[in-house]
Amino acid sequence: MTPSADRRPRSATASLFNTPTFAVTATFSEVVTGFTTSDISVTNGTASDLVGSGTDAYTFNVTPSGQGPVTVSMPALGAQDAAGNGNDVSATLSRTYDSVAPTLTETTPVADPDP
Repeated sequence: MTPSADRRPRSATASLFNTPTFAVTATFSEVVTGFTTSDISVTNGTASDLVGSGTDAYTFNVTPSGQGPVTVSMPALGAQDAAGNGNDVSATLSRTYDSVAPTLTETTPVADPDP
């Protein structure tokens, strides 16, 4: 392992989303163990459905708690390599949840071009 495991959340979705969940892939620089959903820090949401065990890539879903920014990161020492080295703090993945449809607030008649 390089001095620490490298974990950067990645997602195929754009930074603005309106679906009830989005998938994230966490890729480490080598095989790790001990990574659980309790190791994932999510603001304005929750992580669930973690898949991967004793591998270098894990996937999980993030469900927003409400409208607005949702961030995902992993603090240090959540996963360990075979030598017992813990990961460093991850980069932060940021998305914005917006499921509110626009509303029409005013309509005005169009002037007749032939009065």
